[in-house]
Amino acid sequence: MLPLIDLTGKKFGRLQVIRRVGTDKRKQVLWLCLCDCGTERTVIGVSLRFGRTRSCGCLQRTCRITHGMRRTPIWCAWRDIKNRCFNPKLSVYQYYGARGIGMYEPWIKDFKAFYDYVSGLPGFGVPGLSLDRIDNDRGYFPGNLRWATQSQQMKNRQPVERWKGKPGTWRSKKSYPCRHCGRVVQSKSICPRCAGRVRNARLLGMPLAEYIATRCRESVASKPDL
Repeated sequence: MLPLIDLTGKKFGRLQVIRRVGTDKRKQVLWLCLCDCGTERTVIGVSLRFGRTRSCGCLQRTCRITHGMRRTPIWCAWRDIKNRCFNPKLSVYQYYGARGIGMYEPWIKDFKAFYDYVSGLPGFGVPGLSLDRIDNDRGYFPGNLRWATQSQQMKNRQPVERWKGKPGTWRSKKSYPCRHCGRVVQSKSICPRCAGRVRNARLLGMPLAEYIATRCRESVASKPDL
């Protein structure tokens, strides 16, 4: 059995631990805490130590009434900007955060500061306008934002160029070779054709080279020197 960690006198968020008050049905230690708002609450010790519980509930209520604009279009725009700049799990991160596109630091955690700025820009609230960066190579900073139409934003996108391939296809100037066949693709990993081959080879339980040699008409191309 693990030794008891005494939390008496310690503070977690808005909760000040007063004393231990026993255990719950799962044998988890319970602590009586006093919140900064004056409310007493019994909390599981694990929830305190891992930051799952930081108040009696008043903190969540305070956050809800901070600006009252949660889920509004402008709040969703603020949330999406942060995700594009700081969440590498998103597919669009390569076009924003990976390129060094960031966000004005006071706006990252303060929606109200972000709203106060963008609501003062010309065009705020006009139907058909949305936030756009004036300089596409700079981040979301004061002086680099405007309310623009869809056509204005299309003209402000990263430049593309036609490449020597299938007519009518386009690629970004920042492209990469497929790791299997060497074809130019916009992702850093694999082209759609090779992705299908890899999937089929796994389904058949065969090595990729053997699958291509026996099931495909084209032989596998040598991997280009990068």
